[in-house]
Amino acid sequence: MSCRTIIFERKRGGVEKIEGIQVDDQQVAEHLAASVRCKTVPLDETGTPDPEAFRQLHQMLQETYPLVHQKLRREVVNGYSWWYIWQGSRSDLAPVMVMAHQDVVSADPTEWTYPPFEARS
Repeated sequence: MSCRTIIFERKRGGVEKIEGIQVDDQQVAEHLAASVRCKTVPLDETGTPDPEAFRQLHQMLQETYPLVHQKLRREVVNGYSWWYIWQGSRSDLAPVMVMAHQDVVSADPTEWTYPPFEARS
């Protein structure tokens, strides 16, 4: 699957080039740090999620990105995962999927210069 992702080449056509939007690097870093502070590590070796950590992460995402939550349809999967559907206006175009994950592996604080969930720069 990874190989297909790496070699995938999307056919371009019919799309106008637009100028990029301004990005506030400091704000992006703050948003990332806020998400890192949510300790979405498994509670045990079977991968049981910590409901409170995911509640904190989900609240942060809703507060930080209100337009996403207003404009996209969200479905909850297995109680913790979120699946967003952004309906396009051109049904003749192929869909695109972008994926990420919200959980992280446990981190031994003794192996870090700073506490791993402190999100220091």
